[in-house]
Order: sequence, then C-alpha cells, then structure tokens
Amino acid sequence: MRYLLLFSSFLFVLPSFAQSIPNEEFDWFPNESPALEIDSITCLFAKVEIDPVLKQFSRSEFENFLAKAISEWSLSDEQEGVLKLKLNFLKNGQFFLASTGLKDIALNENQLNKLTSLFDNIHEFQCGKQMGEEVNCQGLLYVYIERGAFRRIHPVNFLFN
Repeated sequence: MRYLLLFSSFLFVLPSFAQSIPNEEFDWFPNESPALEIDSITCLFAKVEIDPVLKQFSRSEFENFLAKAISEWSLSDEQEGVLKLKLNFLKNGQFFLASTGLKDIALNENQLNKLTSLFDNIHEFQCGKQMGEEVNCQGLLYVYIERGAFRRIHPVNFLFN
C-alpha cells in the first residue's frame, strides 16, 4: 500500500516538471536587438546529442541571479505566471535571449528590455554538439513567478556548470 501511494504521488508530480508548455499558450515578444548577427544562421537545433552548457553559473547561482533581477521589477503580489525564454547558443560565440513568451503574466516594455539585457551579460557557454560537431542550438528556460516573485526555473535542452 505504501508503494502504491508513493508511485501515485510520483505520477502526480512528474508531469508538472517533465512536460513543456506549448508555445501556443504564450504571448511572444521577439528580441529585436540590432546588435545581433543572426543572418548567417541556417540551422538551429532544438535538441542535440550533447546539450549546451551555461558555464558562467551553477544552477543555484543562476536562480539567485534571476531572483534578484525579478525582485527589481517591483511586480505586484497578485502577479503570477510563467515566462518561457528561448535561448540561442551559437557556434560563432553569440549567446542571447531570442524571444520571451508570457503566460498568465504581463510585463511592460521596460521589464522585457531588462530581461533581455540580463542575458546580454552572459558570455561563458559551451555550444551543443551533434555528431561530434558544435552546432547552433536553442534551449528553453521556464521561469515560474508566484506572488510577484521568482519561484523556480525549469531548463530544457541545456545544462548549468
């Protein structure tokens, strides 16, 4: 009986962490920075054999980095929702936030710009690899906001140092 209860609890909790939220459920805001040199991207992998790595942070350091930044946005206690960030890891050395999806939360243009500029300061990463070769790839980062504050992240298709 105890194992049945444990197994059923596992089945209940697993989908909330393992499943991605479809793009259609988000309002999207692309990063239109003129500094990006993305015209030469001919192929962008969503999943690779060896995931890209953000080498600048451990997961806990990155969570603290995001929590501090989000606290500076002065969100109201009623604001809750999910941010879906599309992060591009390019073999030419560029790393950037390609677009931001908002679900059940509203951010103003200033807050979106601050979010984009956070990622402009990240330079230490390792590209993903496919068949032993570095390739351009995209990772996803879900950022959960509850009561106007950072709650947790769920990275997909990339790792932390």
